[in-house]
Amino acid sequence: MESFPIGLMPGATYVNRTVPSPPGTSVLMYSDGLTDISDAKGQPVLDEKRLVDHVRANATLSQADMIQSLFTRAEAPPGEETYPDDLTVFLVTRT
Repeated sequence: MESFPIGLMPGATYVNRTVPSPPGTSVLMYSDGLTDISDAKGQPVLDEKRLVDHVRANATLSQADMIQSLFTRAEAPPGEETYPDDLTVFLVTRT
């Protein structure tokens, strides 16, 4: 889903939308730092398709375990101790 980054432009306006979500529905929000990490060959570790595949394959994990699995999958690039960009993941599940 393409969108305008939140907080990038002062005074920007955003469209509010309501999306029906039955109990058990989860929403995963993340910064681009998660999908921008590359491996030693410069290939994305978790591009959007791999991210969706990973979340679907691990859908039965708890919220904490899902987030941990994403951080584990998206380890810092080879030769670096830290990530080159911010890495934020926020998971909300309706009860």
